[in-house]
Amino acid sequence: MPVKITAKNFQSIKEATIEVDRFTVVTGPNNSGKTALQRAARGVFQNTRGSAFIRHGETQCSVEVDFGEDGKVEWSKGTGKRDRPAYVINGGPPIYPGASVPDEVAAFGVVPIEAGGQDVWPTIAPQFTGQIFLLDRPGSALAEAVADVERVGQLNRALRSSEKDKRQAAAALKVRKGDLADHVAEVGRFHGLDDAVEAIDALDAKRKKLVNVAMAINGLARLRERLQTARCDVKKLAPVADVLVPTPDAGRDLRIDLAKWGGLGDLRDRLQIAQASVVQMAPVANITLSEKGDVEALLSELSAMQDLGAHLDAARAEEAKYTGVGQVLVDVDETPTNKILAALDVLQRLSGGLSSARSSVMVIEDELEQAEVFLVEAISAADAVLAEIGQCPTCGTIVRPETVEGVTPC
Repeated sequence: MPVKITAKNFQSIKEATIEVDRFTVVTGPNNSGKTALQRAARGVFQNTRGSAFIRHGETQCSVEVDFGEDGKVEWSKGTGKRDRPAYVINGGPPIYPGASVPDEVAAFGVVPIEAGGQDVWPTIAPQFTGQIFLLDRPGSALAEAVADVERVGQLNRALRSSEKDKRQAAAALKVRKGDLADHVAEVGRFHGLDDAVEAIDALDAKRKKLVNVAMAINGLARLRERLQTARCDVKKLAPVADVLVPTPDAGRDLRIDLAKWGGLGDLRDRLQIAQASVVQMAPVANITLSEKGDVEALLSELSAMQDLGAHLDAARAEEAKYTGVGQVLVDVDETPTNKILAALDVLQRLSGGLSSARSSVMVIEDELEQAEVFLVEAISAADAVLAEIGQCPTCGTIVRPETVEGVTPC
């Protein structure tokens, strides 16, 4: 059953806890607190005198030993003259035994053995005595210690337990040796495997080289086929001389123009629409406008007629004043005035229509001029492309160099 020991403010230990279970070893460098922990554990069962072991700067130290289900004991001691050592058993009230140890503590079974007329704690030997064994007493004292039958029985049980552990360890060792032999035999089966792996790696490297060579050969074969095809094409194109190949910039400009105008088909449609508009507006060109002087004369006559109309209205108003006198006949001929007004209205409509027609004609002529220029450029570029490739890209018709110019693509 494990035992937990907790020490607080004991020598160099501020607070430390250790669990002792079966065979427990405490190890560490010098001055790390190993001996202090042993003295703290022994102090619980010896009620160590004095207070020099209390940590410097502290006024009290305490050590607790927890036996689990068997109970727990706590021992504390202070530096003051009136501070008495105190025990607390299983959480009960404090016990002040003076310089002795309460019987309740001895009941936990941790007691010294008598050897040579002295109490000896065999589990905790003094430090720096040069003794190898835990009992730092001569052989006679040790013989007296083991003369007790009960103690001898305990030693025998310990020996039997040790033998049992030894046999278990030997059996485990035998199994491990058997496993080792099996593993060695298994490893022997793979003798020469490293050489085989190296040989396989070398073959794999050669295989990769062969694959690269085969790929290179295939590439050379494809290049040879392309060379033969190119030579055949050169023979076919031998009659073609001084072929003007469009520059990359010209090709890019052509693609930009084609994208801008929507292609040759869209350009042809725009040209047809423009030509139809010209045909429709042809009668407009035969319209002759009056000179500026004639228009001014008409406007002057119109103003005069407007004045006559005003005089006529005034006369009629005056006539209305003399309605009782009788009928007054005013001989005014309104026919010329009406004709002039009608002619002026027609003239104004014709003038507006002529201005609109002239504007439309100017726009159409500009578009037609641009379309013709672009069409010429597009036909030239198409001729150059046809001359380069030797056939129509749409229908596949063979185009000879002497018949390229003026050929319209399908």
